[in-house]
Amino acid sequence: MHATAVKRRVVLVHSALGDSRQWSRQIAALRGGFDVVAPDLPGFGTEPMPSEPFSLLDPISDLLPASLVGNSLGGAIALRIALLESERFDRLVLVGSGLPDWDWSPEQLEYFAREEEALARAATSMQPPS
Repeated sequence: MHATAVKRRVVLVHSALGDSRQWSRQIAALRGGFDVVAPDLPGFGTEPMPSEPFSLLDPISDLLPASLVGNSLGGAIALRIALLESERFDRLVLVGSGLPDWDWSPEQLEYFAREEEALARAATSMQPPS
């Protein structure tokens, strides 16, 4: 009897500007070595918009365990799942993902202010004399 190797699952979560079709090239490239799943989120692609309150996390969480790959909105979803269910995924890839409910620290805001001031000074020094 010959044992069949189990393919590791990879879940691809699309952005808010598309649906699962955005992953067609990645699916084709990964299909041979992985169990690739690229679902449409509720209200996208072939999935109707639910009439009752729903979670964007649940349909993805139901596909775990897996490696998670998310683009933009999909990345924010993957990140939230990773934070809530760290034991149910083995890899996380975020592409252009936002950080929901994120507040910058006072130190980071001060850094941004210093950078903005330095850029303004540099732009002023580059002005031709009047």
